[in-house]
Amino acid sequence: MILDDSSILTNNVSIILPCYNKYNELKKSIEQNKIQLTQTHVKEVIIICDQVIDTNNFLYLSEYNINFVLYANTINHNAHITNISQVINFGISEATGKYCIIMYPETILSPNAIDKLITNTNDYSVAFGYSQKLIEESNIYSSRVPNGIFCCLKYNLEKIDNSTISLNYLNYFDIIKEKFKELDLLINQLEDVNVIQIKTTSEYYQQLLNESWDHNDPTEFKNNFVRIDNVNLEPLENQIKNITEIIEYKIKTNIKSYYPVILLAQSYNEEKNVKDFINNVSKFVDGIIILDDYSLDNTWNLLDINDDPTNKILLKIKKNRTTFNDLENRNLLLKTFENIFIRNNITVNWFLWLDFDERIENSPSILNYLKEKLLSTKMTSNILNILFVHMWNEEEYNTEYPCSDNGVQLHTRLIRNDVNRLPYIISSDKNLHFRLNPYKDKACGFPLVIKHLGRQSIEIRELKYVLYTEDYDKKLISQSSYKHFLKNDVKLCNFEDSKDLIFCKFIYVLQPVILYWDQETYETGCFISNILLGTKLIKLEPNINTIPDWINKKEHIIINLLPENLNIVTDIENKKIKHFNSNVSTINLCKNQNNRNILDSNQTDKINGKKLSVGVLDNYVFGIVETTYFTEITEIIEIIEISNIPTNIRDIILDTAKDIYNVCNCNSFVVIDFILDLNNKLHFSKINTNPSLAPSSILSKSVSYAGVNYKTFIKYIYKKYNSRSY
Repeated sequence: MILDDSSILTNNVSIILPCYNKYNELKKSIEQNKIQLTQTHVKEVIIICDQVIDTNNFLYLSEYNINFVLYANTINHNAHITNISQVINFGISEATGKYCIIMYPETILSPNAIDKLITNTNDYSVAFGYSQKLIEESNIYSSRVPNGIFCCLKYNLEKIDNSTISLNYLNYFDIIKEKFKELDLLINQLEDVNVIQIKTTSEYYQQLLNESWDHNDPTEFKNNFVRIDNVNLEPLENQIKNITEIIEYKIKTNIKSYYPVILLAQSYNEEKNVKDFINNVSKFVDGIIILDDYSLDNTWNLLDINDDPTNKILLKIKKNRTTFNDLENRNLLLKTFENIFIRNNITVNWFLWLDFDERIENSPSILNYLKEKLLSTKMTSNILNILFVHMWNEEEYNTEYPCSDNGVQLHTRLIRNDVNRLPYIISSDKNLHFRLNPYKDKACGFPLVIKHLGRQSIEIRELKYVLYTEDYDKKLISQSSYKHFLKNDVKLCNFEDSKDLIFCKFIYVLQPVILYWDQETYETGCFISNILLGTKLIKLEPNINTIPDWINKKEHIIINLLPENLNIVTDIENKKIKHFNSNVSTINLCKNQNNRNILDSNQTDKINGKKLSVGVLDNYVFGIVETTYFTEITEIIEIIEISNIPTNIRDIILDTAKDIYNVCNCNSFVVIDFILDLNNKLHFSKINTNPSLAPSSILSKSVSYAGVNYKTFIKYIYKKYNSRSY
């Protein structure tokens, strides 16, 4: 039986849109499909974002006369795209319409598609449309396939138990059809319903490569989602009025039900800092709560709250001030955060403490990486210490700052919002410089780099000295001495040249001791910091791990200094030197040297033998490792210690590596590559002047095979070049 139009009940259709990183596509789709989405029988459009989101990306939804229901996954995980069935199942469970239409965020509907799907759906049948993929860059359409959108009665969908089935983006429709057939439901494949899914080329091929993913417990999965709504302000404002310390306030009119990271900050006479501070922190946090300690300047008015999507100030409160009381202010901020937000069911993952003279200094790409890891299920710590440096002038910081590691301190500033730990109260007998965690837990490090501007002139430091010793901390309870504020002969370091090295140092040196991360995260962090480290070492110190001088001068005379019996494998095609390229091709060592046995690197695959590598640091040669590669892509798949070569050959390799290191005027750490053929003839391949320092790298393995501890090796590097930067 096929229903006619008169049998469709008004306001009875739920459209379900699973979404992951499709903000722009979703916006285009809604605009293109708005006529059909505003029809009277569309009750709601449920958007389920399988990720932590910035709610500002969805403010445009209010422009349409459509009942949008937005959900976000409050906990990041590693299976977003292939986790399609549980995202859809969650949307079905939340749907309130009789009919459910499943479609994707990049879908452009054909005319009257929703009407046709509904009129061909009843108790005994489901309706499917066709779809095509449009490759955006080339305007090429894929072949038409019988899936991409379907309509089914909700109670029929609820009969299907697919919570234990591995489904991915491609096979979802095929498997769901089989499930419908098991329920004896008729499949109506509608020839005149055709939808277009807009894809980029990379997205299209990535989709083809996705593998099935085994689902977690559906109940646990469902608990990860929160509905994003504007909350009712009345109970929030009533709670504010009940906090007697607050004498004035202003709250944003469109407070949402979810914020991943909220900043708590206090201000006093900060009119010069307001704009820069808010712009700076807004690149990392999702909302801001500010306590003004009765500023006498224009600070309060400059703390503007409006409905602009880029404005992240959610609430500002003011209190009376008799004297500066840091502990009282922090606890009032916590009390406000707890009573106004948490106890009114506004979901927050983390809260961050920063002052108006502090700035977040990580690059945008690293900030995105850090926020992803912060919100990941793999971040098991609840209290995080972040990295601080104290600026002594506009460009340099004090590397001799008390209680620091060459000027770098760890401060407790990032706290997980754990509703089981309420109420939040910081307890301390100190007036200043107390830990900012309102509950006790193991603290771990987190490489968010903060620049403190509150010490950057002698006038400011002298004023701070007077305030601390005569007003705020007369008995020196918080700190034994503040005399370092008056020192002028301190060792300074340029911050811009060093901020990435501070990040690197944390990853390499401090991480194994104070930061618990999974191995994947650690390796990624090492990869990021290795890139930063290489470029900064080259920039800061021309004699450390840089491209050797003879390349810059284009002098190729050293080849005759190498052992005469050493074959040289080179890349005849790669004659161009890139200054930050880690691999220095040996063509640059042997140009116009016709008297040497030179082999094209294309011949290396024809040389039967072992590919060997040796790490060298400051003229010290480490162990010999053998590397195995894929034949089509240069990815290392195995690094092993060599133990089955004769001692005399081993000695030749180690001696030759040392000779090459010295002849090439190398500095710091390098990796030198050889090929040892079946006749035990040694072929020199290349020098890697900026090798990876990750624990699984060739250099690290070479170091460990020589009996040197990895951590000791890394600390040696930083200790030796300590005076240069951090």
